[in-house]
Amino acid sequence: MPKDLPKDLMGFCEVVTGSTPKKEREAILERFKSGETEVVANVGVLTTGFDHPALDTVILARPTMSLALYYQMVGRAIRPYPDKDGWVVDLCGSVTKFGKVEDLWLDHDERGGWIITSNGKQLTNIMMTK
Repeated sequence: MPKDLPKDLMGFCEVVTGSTPKKEREAILERFKSGETEVVANVGVLTTGFDHPALDTVILARPTMSLALYYQMVGRAIRPYPDKDGWVVDLCGSVTKFGKVEDLWLDHDERGGWIITSNGKQLTNIMMTK
């Protein structure tokens, strides 16, 4: 853990980035999973492949044009776990763009293929625009 953090934040919050060495990243995530560290801020690192079912809060602070990436990031908070009320704080408009996860539906398109829609808006097989 960085030694330059104020003492009242030591053990509360740690940061993981793409340049965090693997062993240090693993140690930070173990402290988070054990409860020793309460918050882990990350920069594009824990969007996919991170598994911690008890995680209950995700703050989306980066925009994405990818429905798959959006669903992966939000999925961290909505994964079922005993006594968990997961929630997502969206700072970049992704929920507005893609809709709430519970509003995503798999539907047939007019050619007989499959599309994902949210509140009647087609989200797949189209070019997303800002």
